[in-house]
Amino acid sequence: MGPPIDRRALAVAALGAALALAAAAVAGIATLSDEFDTAASLSAWTVMQGDLQDGTAPTYGVAGGELTITPGRSWWVDGTRAFYLYKQHRGDFKVTARVNAMGRQTALPTANWSLSGLLVRRTSAARSTESWVAFRSGVVQGRSVLERKTTRGGHSDLVLSPVQAGWVELRIARVGAALVLLRRFPGRSWKLHWVYSRADLPARLEVGIDAFSGFEDTSADLVSHVDYVRFAPTGVPAKLRQRYLRGSVGVQRLLPYLVR
Repeated sequence: MGPPIDRRALAVAALGAALALAAAAVAGIATLSDEFDTAASLSAWTVMQGDLQDGTAPTYGVAGGELTITPGRSWWVDGTRAFYLYKQHRGDFKVTARVNAMGRQTALPTANWSLSGLLVRRTSAARSTESWVAFRSGVVQGRSVLERKTTRGGHSDLVLSPVQAGWVELRIARVGAALVLLRRFPGRSWKLHWVYSRADLPARLEVGIDAFSGFEDTSADLVSHVDYVRFAPTGVPAKLRQRYLRGSVGVQRLLPYLVR
């Protein structure tokens, strides 16, 4: 007969292991973040040039602690692609970007459908299978707006919301099949914008920043300023996550974690 089992010691050891795993997960996803303090960090991203409608390739670079993107005439809709700078992640996450959509010579873009923001996408070579969710800031028909857009099987649906111009923080949090969109303007609190249910998307997704300009126009005019893109765990406890995915609780119960 062996020595008695110290159940308390086992419990403490199990808790320690769980905390170590959680800490490793936090550290792992955080390494995807980019404050754009140096141009060298761009080598960690994958770039998609997109479809060049007027033959003008997008330009992008880091200076003064910002990523700036100047796209040619292009757009993300249905099976058409535009500029995209992304990394890949498997499972739940929070991704946050602080962006400001400006014109090349003016405070606001002068070209129609000039937008930039977060894009969460399934890797796809075929345009007929384009599937993604995006949350963007910019100008449409002369108005400052936020655009939320979901694309499934190469077909896009979007909704525009009028907002103030200037800097805004955009966030997409993935919790299982749910993609939770949140926004925050300077000096204000985080606000829930929308929730998409996308059980069709795989565990591993592309996650990053996009920019396009000039749909339903003759030229492009957008300079997207990106202060940072930050990745983090959702922080939602496992039991609460399970209750949410079963439909036992609503998204409001998750917000205290998703707005941190």
